[in-house]
Amino acid sequence: MLRRQAATVLSRIFNDQAGATGRAALPRNVTQTRWQWNKSGEYQHFQQRTSLSGRYEGLASKRTLTWVSFAAGGCFVVWVTNREEIPYTGRMHCILVPTTVEQSIGQNTFVQIRSEAKSQGTLLPDHHPYVKLIKRIGLKIAQKASDDSGVSGHMEHMKGLKWEFAVIDSDQVNAFVVPGGKVVVYTGLLKLLQGPAMETQLAAVLGHEIAHVVARHAAERMTQSEVSDLIRTAVYIAVGIPIPAGAAAAVFFLPHSRRSETEADSIGMRLAAKACYDPAAAAAVFQKLGAEEAKAGGAQIPGFLRTHPLTENRIKNVQKQLPAASVIYEASGCEGNKRYMLDSMFGPHSIVVEE
Repeated sequence: MLRRQAATVLSRIFNDQAGATGRAALPRNVTQTRWQWNKSGEYQHFQQRTSLSGRYEGLASKRTLTWVSFAAGGCFVVWVTNREEIPYTGRMHCILVPTTVEQSIGQNTFVQIRSEAKSQGTLLPDHHPYVKLIKRIGLKIAQKASDDSGVSGHMEHMKGLKWEFAVIDSDQVNAFVVPGGKVVVYTGLLKLLQGPAMETQLAAVLGHEIAHVVARHAAERMTQSEVSDLIRTAVYIAVGIPIPAGAAAAVFFLPHSRRSETEADSIGMRLAAKACYDPAAAAAVFQKLGAEEAKAGGAQIPGFLRTHPLTENRIKNVQKQLPAASVIYEASGCEGNKRYMLDSMFGPHSIVVEE
């Protein structure tokens, strides 16, 4: 009570002095009120200089930034300690997905795709010539892909894989692979490649798909998706700015997808060469795919919005990689295989599929 009365008395004295001198005579520790002289000769009252809640907000903000910094440092350590070298290219990437999880996801996806195709009557049976052809070429390349002799890089995930191949009757000109060595090919692609060089060109396609498994591109995408979500969350907590998922895809995921496809082209040529398939066939495949894409109007899509590189860029890359792949082809003891390849292209062993 005495303190409140004293403050009241001092305030009156202060007002009297301010009216006479135009200066604030009250010491700052008597009141937290901020005063400002205006043109009318009176003091104008404003809010307190620093509120208690504002101080706590500042401390909370500092704590948030501190935790975000620690989290970023921890993520960097995890990234460094989980890097793997990709065979044949030597590129380093971070993988946070266990091989068992990766293969389980691939197995479940493959079973679902086969089940849906079977229910629709589009899954070709094992005795179909297309299925036999794909399995023969695919298993031959997969066997070479699992051979780590003379290959540097991470290859542990290639051991003990159960490779499976499915052919689906569809006009789609496409083929894809899921983790664990499960490959799906559509008949639309097979019809596009029909001709004397069909086997070598299919080897280029299957080598590309098997290369995705060698490079663990699916696990890398899963890892990057988890890291991207973490970064987006951290940025939102730190500065309150949400990063749209679409922007993250255009800036981060699509460029990575194009890089992975280019890398799979390069590795796939080498795998096909090890299996005694001419790696030069890759360029012919992309020329056919590019022509088909132009018919469908896909060539109008800008390069930065594509999941795959432009066709002309893929052709340039495979031509650049051809000398190295040709060395592997010659070193793989494929001379005895050339006569068979010529027979399969022009002789009695030519592949004919009755529709």
